[in-house]
Amino acid sequence: MNNKSVKLYNLIFPVWIVWLYPVTWIAIVPLNILVDFLVTLLALKLIKIEKPMEVIKKSIAKTVALGFVADIIATAVLMILSFGINGTRNNIAKWFYDNIAVPIMNDYYSTPWGILVMVLAVVFAGYLVYIFNRKFSFRNTDLSESQIKKVSLTLAIITAPYLFLIPTNVFYNLFS
Repeated sequence: MNNKSVKLYNLIFPVWIVWLYPVTWIAIVPLNILVDFLVTLLALKLIKIEKPMEVIKKSIAKTVALGFVADIIATAVLMILSFGINGTRNNIAKWFYDNIAVPIMNDYYSTPWGILVMVLAVVFAGYLVYIFNRKFSFRNTDLSESQIKKVSLTLAIITAPYLFLIPTNVFYNLFS
């Protein structure tokens, strides 16, 4: 009976917003806990766990914390892609800067490559959520390995940071 909740805070808000606007933590943390709780409860009920609250009590803190970690890692990768290459060194660097770095910072829908990078970032964060939940969140529960995989996969799919797909300039315009 082991269950793990996957972070939904990225679903609610991209992690970099908390860096730009720290007051958003006041809303993000409780919303993330609520979403992770509800998704975990749903996943446990779907696999017919008799006492889902016992699993949730043992796993929710790790689920929420590791969800933030997964989002931060994915955000760090995007930041490295955005700031790590200067477009003036050579043709490849210029292409990368024009087609990936600038779109990530502004509007990734301006190039197919920007879209691809952002979709891959969402998939990567979801994958990290799955791995973290499978390996750490449910280890101290009574769930079988098969049940852990099912709950972790459900959480990863539902709580992937889909808000990464909203261009940065939309959030900037919204909050400025």
